[in-house]
Amino acid sequence: ILIDFLKIKVVNPLIVEYFRNHSLLYYHSNLDILLSDRETIASKEVKQYKGILFEFEYDILYIKFKPHYFYNDNMHNANDFSVVSCIEVLLRFKQLFEVDFSQLDIINIEFGVNLVFPKNLICVKELLTNLIYHGKNEFYTDRKYPFCRFSNSIRVNGSTNVYKIIKCYAKGLQFPQFTNINTFRFEVKSNRRNYIQSLDVFTLNDLTASKTYDYLSEIIIKEFEL
Repeated sequence: ILIDFLKIKVVNPLIVEYFRNHSLLYYHSNLDILLSDRETIASKEVKQYKGILFEFEYDILYIKFKPHYFYNDNMHNANDFSVVSCIEVLLRFKQLFEVDFSQLDIINIEFGVNLVFPKNLICVKELLTNLIYHGKNEFYTDRKYPFCRFSNSIRVNGSTNVYKIIKCYAKGLQFPQFTNINTFRFEVKSNRRNYIQSLDVFTLNDLTASKTYDYLSEIIIKEFEL
């Protein structure tokens, strides 16, 4: 099981200010965002540290962290990324910033597994092409991600339900220089706290415990079998 992406929300004002003024963070960009009233435009300051983005919106901080990419010096996320290595990356983050992980809430998560199929069994490109449904939800391709297919439920109004999204990649085709050409990635993604918390994941602290990954493994197996 590997953790590919995390979005973290920080509301503690002392910790937000601590990061805002941290010497390790450097300027990335300033963005104008349209607020929920569709009329007000606010400025968002973005800083970074080695690919980790820190987005400051008023008194709230959002951290976008790709542990697998960080592990590989931001070159790729194709190879195996063990639970031990993932926890080590998170603990390195904790050591660097000396922050209380129980104050860092997980609001977005992507976790998955790499599978290498024998070429004489099936080509990963053919496998990706022949993915039709996950449960009752159809797979679709986004033109921006030719090596990936997504599956999720659709709301009555036609919008995407981000409660749970299944993502499948031909990682060997995307990054042939870093992994076996026939590597297939199966991932679960969620932007909803009620789903994430059903995984017993509440804060970054929970992802430093190996037992959390045991449960995530069970979820991956269950979803893969649908």
